[in-house]
Amino acid sequence: MHVENLELHETDDGQASASFDLKLTDNDEDHVVVERHPVVAYRFVKSSSGHGSYRPVIHTQLQLGATICDADITLTGRDQMGFKLLVGRAALRGRFFVDPSGSFLQNVPTLE
Repeated sequence: MHVENLELHETDDGQASASFDLKLTDNDEDHVVVERHPVVAYRFVKSSSGHGSYRPVIHTQLQLGATICDADITLTGRDQMGFKLLVGRAALRGRFFVDPSGSFLQNVPTLE
């Protein structure tokens, strides 16, 4: 997931957390500041260009259409990428079928 101003914190007892800005739209004013969300792991992620890096992982809820599920999300700067969030196989497994011939097939959920 694309985040900005990522800061990692560690307490004396070794618990890691992340603070970051989450942009909700392309409008610079539409963002949420997340403070000290627990980091559950660090994962090595290799990009399509072959470069890899360790990224912090947070556990949170993910909403796809009308379905809300728990998911592990890696945090990184994706401002140069076409998509701000890539949903992995583990988050989709057992919940969704992927139609590779279509795009944007889910209805836009209404905010309550």
